[in-house]
Amino acid sequence: MDGDTKKALGKVLGELYRLEKKLGLSYPSDETIYGLTRGFEEVLDSELTGHEGVTADEVSRVIEVLNPIWKDKAKLDAFKGYYDIEHDLEQRGITRSKAIKILTMLQARGQFHSVITKMDTSNSPGECRTFKLEV
Repeated sequence: MDGDTKKALGKVLGELYRLEKKLGLSYPSDETIYGLTRGFEEVLDSELTGHEGVTADEVSRVIEVLNPIWKDKAKLDAFKGYYDIEHDLEQRGITRSKAIKILTMLQARGQFHSVITKMDTSNSPGECRTFKLEV
């Protein structure tokens, strides 16, 4: 992304944060808002690059892990939570934060519901128990 585009996006994001603040909603620090609206490169980089996308290949790699569990009743019955698949996901290059995004989207689509709902146990870290869509 070129510098002008980054500054423009930062300005827009900063103004959105400013509106959130006025409405009493959650928002980042005043420092972040100021940095975005004034084009501070370190703030722009921090805010704009922190929102990594998800590729179709990454979704496929998560599906490769979930599919055998979903298709096999014995595997589904034995499945206790996220920790059961974490190593397989990591081997495929899927970080926990990326997995959360993908699992949330799959849950929203109604895919692998029987597997994803079984993650709401003590055999999953707190952030990997429910995957509610926040828009």
